[in-house]
Amino acid sequence: MHSWFLLAFLSFNISAQITCQGDNHCASQMLRVDINNNLFNEENISTLRPALEQLASPEVLPSLIEQEYQLMDIPFPQRTATCLREKAENSPGFENIDCHERGLCQREDLDPNIKEQLCFALPCAIFEGNLMAGSCQDVEMIYTTELGFENHPLDLKKARFTPTSIDINQSEVNMCFTINELELSMGMELTYDSTGTAFPNNKISLSNINANLTEPRNVCIKAKLDVTSPSIISDIEIIPQDDGFFITTDVIRAASAALRIDGLSGYSPENIADVQAELLPRLIHPIRQSVEEAVKESLGDVFEEELTKLVAPLSPSENRSTFVHADDFMTQMGMANQELRQKLDKWECSQIVASNQTIPQHHNCLADGMGFNRDMTAGDMVGRVESLREDVVRHVIENDISSKYVENRIQQIKELIPQDVSMISMSFFDSLNSNTQNDLRRRQETSNNFAVREIDRLIERIQTGQTAQVTQDFIELTSNIEDYNMRSIGVSLPGFCDVLNPSPHAGRSMPGCPAQIYTDLEQMNVLIAKLWENGALCSRSSGAYVPVLDEQGNQRYHPDDIEAEGPVMARKGCMIDIDPKMSCFIKEPPTIEYNAQKEKYSLDIYLQHCYRGPETLVFGRFGGDFEATVDFTPSACGNGDFCISEAEVDWEVVPGTERYALKQTSFFHGKVMEALNDNIAKATGETIQLPMASVVPGLENMPLRAEGRVDTGPGFFGICMELASEEE
Repeated sequence: MHSWFLLAFLSFNISAQITCQGDNHCASQMLRVDINNNLFNEENISTLRPALEQLASPEVLPSLIEQEYQLMDIPFPQRTATCLREKAENSPGFENIDCHERGLCQREDLDPNIKEQLCFALPCAIFEGNLMAGSCQDVEMIYTTELGFENHPLDLKKARFTPTSIDINQSEVNMCFTINELELSMGMELTYDSTGTAFPNNKISLSNINANLTEPRNVCIKAKLDVTSPSIISDIEIIPQDDGFFITTDVIRAASAALRIDGLSGYSPENIADVQAELLPRLIHPIRQSVEEAVKESLGDVFEEELTKLVAPLSPSENRSTFVHADDFMTQMGMANQELRQKLDKWECSQIVASNQTIPQHHNCLADGMGFNRDMTAGDMVGRVESLREDVVRHVIENDISSKYVENRIQQIKELIPQDVSMISMSFFDSLNSNTQNDLRRRQETSNNFAVREIDRLIERIQTGQTAQVTQDFIELTSNIEDYNMRSIGVSLPGFCDVLNPSPHAGRSMPGCPAQIYTDLEQMNVLIAKLWENGALCSRSSGAYVPVLDEQGNQRYHPDDIEAEGPVMARKGCMIDIDPKMSCFIKEPPTIEYNAQKEKYSLDIYLQHCYRGPETLVFGRFGGDFEATVDFTPSACGNGDFCISEAEVDWEVVPGTERYALKQTSFFHGKVMEALNDNIAKATGETIQLPMASVVPGLENMPLRAEGRVDTGPGFFGICMELASEEE
C-alpha cells in the first residue's frame, strides 16, 4: 500500500480558464485564500527577485512579447523636444503649455504661433497632385490630427532582450535590458484637417512599415508598487537609455524603402512614386515617434500584466465573482495527476542534474525514496533522463491528462534542456580526445532536439484535450478587497454549494496572518463525490461497482490460473490500484469529518472486492473488503500546501468477504494480516503533501512557508503561511 492511497482522497488544486456564467452566486466557499498586505515588507519583498529574474530571462520574455498588439487611435504627436526647449528658454506663450499633453495640437485655444512651432503640417500642394489642382483653395498648410491603427496592428515578430539589472523594493520595481534584436511590422492611418479645402477625403494610409533594430539599445522598465492599493502595479514607464529613444531615425529611414502610401487621390498610379519620394522624408520623424510610442505602450501592457501576476496574486479592482470551467479543475484532482506529480518531480530533477545544475534544496525529489540527492552529477543521469521522460509521456497519453498545471510543469522542464551543447562539460571529457568529445556532443545535441520535439508534441496533446472539454459544470471564483488590508479569493461549486449559508470557516481568521488558507470540508466531500462519480478519483472506470453475473445470477470472476477464481468481473466501478498486483473498488465516495473527541480529522474509506494475486506473496493470493478510518492533523508545508504526517489508521476486514489466504481458517491468515499492517504503517508514516496554495493562480511563484499556526474545527481547517526569507 503506497502513500498515494491516502493522497488520492485528500488532494486539491486549481488551474483554470475564466468564463462568465450567470448570476447564481455561492455563499459557501470550498477554498478561501486571504492575502494580507503585511505579506510583503522590507525584509521579504526581495524574495520575489527570482520570479522577476525568470520573467526577464531570454527563455521566457520573448514568448510574452512576440505577438500582435491592437493599438488605440491617438492624436498626432506634437514636437515634444521643441516644446521643452522653448519652455526652458521662457519663450512667450509657453509658460502654461504642458509639453506632454496628449492631443495638444488639437486644442482649439492653442495659439496659432505656438501651433506652427509644435504641430506637424505639410504643404497643401502635396495633396493636390496632377489630378486635383486647385483643391487647396486658400489653405497653405495641412495639419495632421490623428493616427489610427484599427486595421494596422503592431506585430512584434522578434524580440531578444538581455537583462542587465533587476531591483524591487516596497515602492518600486526596476528592470533594465539590452535590446539585441527587435523586428516589427505595422501600419497606420493618418487623418488631417481638410477644413477649407475641396479634398474628397481626409485620410492617407501608411502600410508595410517593417523595422529592424540596427544596433543594440538599452531600455529600463519602471513601475510603482503599492500593496495597499487595488492597482498594486501602476505608472509603468518604458525609459530608453540611449539618446532618449530606442527606435532611431536610421531604423525608420531603412524601413521607408518598402513603405506604401495609399489615399493620395490627387495622383495617378504612374505619378505616386514621385510624391512618396517627396513626402516620406517629411514623415520620418513623426513615424519614428509613433512607432516608438506604440512599442512602449505594448511593452508596458505586457509588463504591467506580468508584474501584477507576480506581486499581486489577488488584486481585484472591485468585489466580483467570475466562473471557471471545471474540466481542468477536475483532472487536477484526479488520482492520475497525483501519480504524475512524482514522475514530474523525478524527471525535472534528472534534467536539472543533466544540465550541470544543483537540485534546489527543498525540491520534492529529495524526499526519502525518490532516489535523488544534491551531490549527483551529469554522469549519474546517463539514460535516466530519457527513461523518466518516457514514463511521463506514457502516463499523460494513457490517462488523457489535460491539466494546465501539468502543461506548465512540462514546459518548465523543457526550458532546462540546454540549447547549446558546446557549453556542457562533463568531468570525464578531459580524458577524451577532441574528436570523441565532438562526437558525444553531437549525439547529445541530437538527443536534446528529439526531446524538445517530443515535449512539444506532448504539450500540444494536452492543449488539445483542454479545448475538447465540454462539461457544463462550472466553478465560481469570488474575489474581493476588504479595507485594502486583505485580498481574498474564494472557490465554490455552483450546483453543489450553499447559496444561502456561508461556509463554517466564514469569519474565521488568524490575527496578523500574512496568508491564510481555509477549506470547507462539506464542499470538499461534495467534490470528492463528484470525482468518484466521473472517474477522476479512480485508476479505472467510475462510480458504484456493477458486477458481471452469470446465468444463475452469481458473481463472475476473471481466471487467475487454472484452479482459482481471480479478481471480480465488473461492468463499471471506481477501481484503484494499491500496487501493481492488488486492486480494489471504492464502494462509495470517501468523506472527511472532524473528530471533536480526538481533535483530529477522520477520513472514512470503504474498499470492496480487493484482490491480490499469488505472484508477489509466497503465502498465496487473497481478497476481501476493507473498512478504514484515517485520523490525522494537517500541518503547513512546502510552498503553501497542506501536509499529513503521522496519520493513524484503524482498519478491519469486513466479515464474510475474506477470500483465500485472508480467511481465518487459512494457514497464511496471520502472515497476510501482519504484511497488511506493515504496509499500512509504512504508507501512513510518510508525509503526504496535498497541493493547495502552491497551485492557486498567482501564488505559484511565491516562496511561502509555514508560519506555525493551524486553525482546526468542525467543517473546516486552515493554515497560516508567510513569505520565506531570501536565503531559504
